[in-house]
Amino acid sequence: MRTLKLHIQLKYGIRLQPQHFLNAWSCRHSAWLINKFQPKECGVTAHRSVRGRNYAGDLAEFGENVMFKVMTNDKYEERWQRGVFVGKVDQTDESILLTPDGAT
Repeated sequence: MRTLKLHIQLKYGIRLQPQHFLNAWSCRHSAWLINKFQPKECGVTAHRSVRGRNYAGDLAEFGENVMFKVMTNDKYEERWQRGVFVGKVDQTDESILLTPDGAT
């Protein structure tokens, strides 16, 4: 019996082995992409069926390093931070980014 070896290589040369922590995020993001962009048998996407229009939001590549702005009251505090894009929130269309402090 053959074993299937799954290796995904991201833009930055990271190979996702089956035990890599990004695999759970990739499954979630894949489902989101299917709902937004994969046409059903009738020729329209799930997003268009619900909202009446195609998805037109901004989208980064999965695993891409992005910069995001943190809202603070102190104008001298660092406002821009780095994160890794792992998906979007369905209800608000906000990006989900992984940082050393966790998901934001």
